[in-house]
Amino acid sequence: MRRLLSLFLLLAWVLPAQALFHWMTGRPSPEGEWHTLASEHFAVHYPAGLDSTARRCLDTAEMIYSPVCGQLGLEPDFVTQIAITDADRIVNGFAFPQHMAIWVHQNDYAERFSQNRDWLRQVIAHEFQHVLTFHALRDWRGQMGLLLSGVPAWWMEGLAEYYTENWNVLRSDADLRAETLDRRLARSDPHDAGYARVLYLAWRDGDSTLVQITRWRDKRFRTHSFKKAFRAVTGQSLASFNEEWLRTMNALYNAELAAGEQAEEIGERLRLPIRHVRWLELAADSSAWFVIGRRGSREAENALYRVACDSTQQVELLAEGQLSGRGALLDGGLVFDRRAFDRGGRYSSDLYYKDFGKGEVRRITRDGASDDPAASANGALAWIREKDGRSLLMLRDSLQGPERVLWDPGPGWQLLRPRFSPDGRRIALAVDDAEQLKDIVVVDCAGGTFRRLQRDPRDDRRPVWITDSLLVFTAFDAYRANLERVSLSGERSQVVTRSGEGLFSETRTGERALVASLLDSAGVSRLLRLDALRTPRPVHDAIAPRWKAWREGMPDVLVPDHAPPRAKILRREAYSPWNLRPQMLTLLPWPIGVVGVGVFIDPLARNTVALSAGGGHPDFMDPGATFSWQHRKPWGTLSAEAVYNWEPEVVLEDGELLTRQGSSLGIGLGRLFSLHPYPRLFAKARLGLRLSSHERVYAPGPVWQPPQKERTGELALRLLLREAPREREALSWPSRGQGLLLGAGLHRSWILGDEDLEFLRAEVYRLQPLGGLRLLASARLDWMRADAGNWRAQGLGPDPLLQPQLERWLPFGAALPPGFGSQLRGLDRTLLGDQVLKGTLELRYTLGKPRLFRVAGLGNGRLSLAPYADLARVSRRDRQQPGLAAEGLWTSGIEAQVDLRLGQTFLFALGLGYGGEKLDWIEEDGGGRWYGRFHLGRPF
Repeated sequence: MRRLLSLFLLLAWVLPAQALFHWMTGRPSPEGEWHTLASEHFAVHYPAGLDSTARRCLDTAEMIYSPVCGQLGLEPDFVTQIAITDADRIVNGFAFPQHMAIWVHQNDYAERFSQNRDWLRQVIAHEFQHVLTFHALRDWRGQMGLLLSGVPAWWMEGLAEYYTENWNVLRSDADLRAETLDRRLARSDPHDAGYARVLYLAWRDGDSTLVQITRWRDKRFRTHSFKKAFRAVTGQSLASFNEEWLRTMNALYNAELAAGEQAEEIGERLRLPIRHVRWLELAADSSAWFVIGRRGSREAENALYRVACDSTQQVELLAEGQLSGRGALLDGGLVFDRRAFDRGGRYSSDLYYKDFGKGEVRRITRDGASDDPAASANGALAWIREKDGRSLLMLRDSLQGPERVLWDPGPGWQLLRPRFSPDGRRIALAVDDAEQLKDIVVVDCAGGTFRRLQRDPRDDRRPVWITDSLLVFTAFDAYRANLERVSLSGERSQVVTRSGEGLFSETRTGERALVASLLDSAGVSRLLRLDALRTPRPVHDAIAPRWKAWREGMPDVLVPDHAPPRAKILRREAYSPWNLRPQMLTLLPWPIGVVGVGVFIDPLARNTVALSAGGGHPDFMDPGATFSWQHRKPWGTLSAEAVYNWEPEVVLEDGELLTRQGSSLGIGLGRLFSLHPYPRLFAKARLGLRLSSHERVYAPGPVWQPPQKERTGELALRLLLREAPREREALSWPSRGQGLLLGAGLHRSWILGDEDLEFLRAEVYRLQPLGGLRLLASARLDWMRADAGNWRAQGLGPDPLLQPQLERWLPFGAALPPGFGSQLRGLDRTLLGDQVLKGTLELRYTLGKPRLFRVAGLGNGRLSLAPYADLARVSRRDRQQPGLAAEGLWTSGIEAQVDLRLGQTFLFALGLGYGGEKLDWIEEDGGGRWYGRFHLGRPF
């Protein structure tokens, strides 16, 4: 009984999240010399070469500190750690308690954000608001309170955006509009729907409501519960509020759709057999469209296609990979930008050229920071390069010619979507200048001089040349994107469309014709071919203010957008990887005991230390403690674990309950290899040693069985080769892919224990979407050899679905999974002989999405169902004399598994199966048996 109760308490054994930069890139933080710059409230950690950027980060952070703290009426009692890097082409930042990580010097953030502020002000304020919200929501249970209080992701993101950003087209309105019109609000992104919910609630009830909900505590237990807090503060249930909010969104966006011009009156629908279009251009002879996008909903990456313009619309795949979505036809081929992980593991962007004649693809830039190509009719190539925090317009007079900087606008500018005029003499592009004004600029190709066509507070994007003196562009006005045209003669721009949903300029197709795209509908691009010189009909917006006034709401305390003053520097020093800060501190009391967890990381998460301890009444709960350390470096990941009396496992076989509890010590070294020049192929290698001491205890039954003591020492090597898309999602759960796993290991009495055992393993797998499910087919072959009495430490084996990605999912990169040389599922160990040659065939179906639920980081990894067949040849010395005699064993059945995890860290796994075979252990009636599996801390 006491051990069973301790199992539930051990659910609090929470190991740390993935390393900060590793979470986005799949590699440790960039190597090199790092430094720390500290002020009163922040410490910025940066690599050599980012000194001035680090100073700007610190100045900006100190400027926004007081306003953000004043919004929630709370100041943290710690110094917030900020780690910055420019090694990757990623527009992002994210926050953990007390920590932030930010990618700086990114050229394309203006492509995704349309408010008038620079990137550092935007991202630092947003992420610090997250840090402050984590602090405000924390109760006496520590960070575990966030998991148990039911705080939804939309509240976290909505607060950060409401308090630190402005409602605008690209960041929120366009996506929310599309989700509303497609009736997808229930599945909308937390950033869009969260911002709209919080903005609407603040407009309706005031900012004080947001503060009261966040800081509410139950009077009896002093804990936070989001649903209870929402009802107590607003007097309305959360479900009722969501219904009210849905009605408002539907009323507004559908009314605006009905009031504006409809797609049918703007232009003619262009239909292509490409589901999602990122870029398109018509061939010079109008014989085909060249398209970058995705053909189907299950494709994870963009690809380059040629689509015939005849009635067949035949599609030819020309190139694939992480194509960013820009292209340019040039000299019998096409230039496109592709993102990939380079040899150093950095997420980079370069230009590639597809030669249609030779059919080959070659790389034409190697700086890792080039994208957005454009080509002229006379063979010139232009593109954007990011260098030392500056956006540069680059030019080659021919594909093979030398490159030069055509235009350097200076620091603080962003350059987007360059396009040559038909005569090739000028380049039009969208800019986001040092004052964060977004306009269209025309650059002369001969001298590099530029001319700004307009200078106004509106947001102008995506220039498309119609003639050598006339352009059409996308203008954001009244929370919608529509088309306008402007002449180089200096006249004011004229409106081309007044769409009720939004319209974005794409490409020119003739003297007066262009193609534009409507808002994506359920992820499907909708294209219109229209007359660039058309005159739109007048539209009248007669929507009552109560439906749309919420979009104009602003917080009571505003975060400033001006240039930050100089902050006082308290400390400059070399970065210390041993500056460990608490990532999670949690205390969970129980009527018969208590469990405490502490996780500590340095700001770059190169070192991670986790401690847990607990105890209680001796009749109900065994005391225990754990220690875990992980060190990440580019050469690999070194990990060590020590567990005392806390490694429980439960197995239920035919109603007989067996528990296994003990101590272990493990150490491992792993490395991830990218296999160039193949961006989809990579390898993982791990060498590990584990020493274990366990006590196997059987539940009371008709025949009492004494506890069995076990000691084992295991040394193993694993090598995984995997082919899968390398985009961020593929790091944890690829949509498709295949792999080969090779493993070898041994137990030796001279290591520890009294077992002499060795094993070899080979496994191949294929992960493939199938309808609404994901199907994993795997085949594994194991060879094991030992004395017949030495199989007792071989627990139920690793799950075939987890095995291909086990290193990433095991907490702290654990050295080895338990039961690495697994037995046949459901098979009695007494049947195992001196040698076992075992094969497994399995089809595993994932039911639902990879995460069936997710609340503040706590989520279900997946629910899967697997029919399987385990086949074996067993040799025994005790059955035949002399020599070895072999006989066949097999089991087959079906198994279901579910697991619970925090971020990428497993808390527990639970499996239930029914299997049978037709030899010794089958009962007289010929039936099979039920079996169960349960394990804490790591999957099977």
